[in-house]
Amino acid sequence: METFFNYVISLAVSSSSLPYISNYYYDSQYEWLKISISKNNTTKVCGNIDISKTNLQYKLLCGKENGKGLISLDKIKFHYEKSIFSAQSTTSGKVLFSVSCTQEQCRDIEKYIEK
Repeated sequence: METFFNYVISLAVSSSSLPYISNYYYDSQYEWLKISISKNNTTKVCGNIDISKTNLQYKLLCGKENGKGLISLDKIKFHYEKSIFSAQSTTSGKVLFSVSCTQEQCRDIEKYIEK
């Protein structure tokens, strides 16, 4: 079975084909970090990732890990490597999503999650 680290490294090689973070902002009314995801080389939004202090909600219709879900943050492991932001379920080991991001985007998201 491929380890999560090896999986992320393999994505780094092909990161140009990953969907990317096209926009993100903090919704202070509902206290969620809202992240819009777009297909590579387009501005068409193909998914979203929403992170609160307790939950991760995502819906992706592009990329390798198409899917949706609502999962408690204590059951998620986030990973930032070589401009790739990924989330993995700690219960199943399944990679939920991997998206390309700039260093600034990854840093901002990481700061929010660590609060």
